[in-house]
Amino acid sequence: MNKGAVLELIMVGMDIYSIIRKKVATTAANTIDYREVNVFELSQEAMNRMIHRLIDNAKDAIEDVNNNKNDEFYEGKKAAYYEMLDSLKNDLKIEDADIKEFGLDIDLDAMITD
Repeated sequence: MNKGAVLELIMVGMDIYSIIRKKVATTAANTIDYREVNVFELSQEAMNRMIHRLIDNAKDAIEDVNNNKNDEFYEGKKAAYYEMLDSLKNDLKIEDADIKEFGLDIDLDAMITD
């Protein structure tokens, strides 16, 4: 995968993070401010699927780092996935959402250092 494709993937991940974060916040308040949410709403199933995909991609990024020691590109890719997942997990906790339901009941710090 070339650097441009990875940067695009990270940008898509950040967009997904933004959509999920807004969806969690509006669901917790039982109101939806359509100025704050993208044109479409995500179902719980869609949110879970995207978060699990981010987790799988993070695991792949860790494997890439292990296979390409001392390569800053792969280290950055791993760090980007960690930041997205950590931010999502923290936002879900703030909203009193069940992180287990989203597959984020994992130790991200331990995962990233393996």
